[in-house]
Amino acid sequence: QLFDTDAFMWPLLALIFIVAPLMFIMLFNFLTKRSGSDFYHSLPVKRITLFTTFTTAIMAWVVMLAIIYTFILLITTSITLPYYVIDNITIINYIVNTIVGCLLIISTFSIGISLTGTITSNIVFSCGILIIPRLVITILSYMTITSSNTMTTDGHLIFNFLANIPFALITCLFGFNNQALYNMLLLGEHTYYSLGLSIIYLIIGIKLFISRPSEISTKSF
Repeated sequence: QLFDTDAFMWPLLALIFIVAPLMFIMLFNFLTKRSGSDFYHSLPVKRITLFTTFTTAIMAWVVMLAIIYTFILLITTSITLPYYVIDNITIINYIVNTIVGCLLIISTFSIGISLTGTITSNIVFSCGILIIPRLVITILSYMTITSSNTMTTDGHLIFNFLANIPFALITCLFGFNNQALYNMLLLGEHTYYSLGLSIIYLIIGIKLFISRPSEISTKSF
């Protein structure tokens, strides 16, 4: 019997929506306090080095936790369910998509933390960056398709709401689709799109972090 990868691997999604943003907020919490912000900005360390060190540490923890969870799961499964067939490729795909999703979350929060001065405003702003653009595109594409009998989102990656891994999983969480969880088992356009978007957001986040004035701390926007 084939091992139900989707059912047993879904706890890894907590890395995307809980672990990654929580670790980012904790590490960059000094930017929300004027004294802490002034202190870190006065250190003889380049800001890009500081940013790269923190984000690398977060991603390292995410990867480590994903590997540890998967290793424990496989060991437990091999003992308790010896007659199940485990698809290792599918599990690897799930881990890769999870890591890419975490990177997109971190890159989004890097923009938020560089433009805001409090934890609350960072969360609100970052979630807005993550959800609102894709939500607007999805609504507009849906309206266009419903008004036309010939147009479709097939083959149009930008207009496909499943392309953004975190956003697709959010729609799945609220019961709008189940395709997002299935896509986590595959490497495809959603993986490459989310990775590319992560890199773009990360570059923007780095640029904003480098030029971020310490005076922004404690200010909502």
